[in-house]
Amino acid sequence: MLAVAPLSTAHSFGSKVHRGDALAGQVAVLLRLHGALNVAALEAVYEDAAAVHLVMELCRGGELLARARSAHYSERTVPLPDPGCMT
Repeated sequence: MLAVAPLSTAHSFGSKVHRGDALAGQVAVLLRLHGALNVAALEAVYEDAAAVHLVMELCRGGELLARARSAHYSERTVPLPDPGCMT
């Protein structure tokens, strides 16, 4: 199942960088991580005059969300991501 996340491209007040530039960077990261474990897959990107629409794998939450709420996680209990996944 897929979900669509519309993200406004309007300029952020007080920022020297347009929101569209920041979104382009985020999309580039998601495209590089496609297929990585524990990352929602970005399937498509559409843009119109007002927004960038990300079509992504639908993540309902469920078991992981319940586990996260019922346990304490520290830097020692949460493993660091594999540096190889960013190349």
